[in-house]
Amino acid sequence: MIAVFLLGGLVLEYTRLGRYAYAIGGNETASVLSGIGVRADKTIICTLSG
Repeated sequence: MIAVFLLGGLVLEYTRLGRYAYAIGGNETASVLSGIGVRADKTIICTLSG
């Protein structure tokens, strides 16, 4: 379980998907306006978390 938490933290900290996840979670409208593909990234995030 600790390894999964560490891996998740590393993904959020050092990958594009992690940065986008923080951006989408902070303000989805601003993410859309900044050019992030919110729909595709939300699908990937939900798939990985499931």
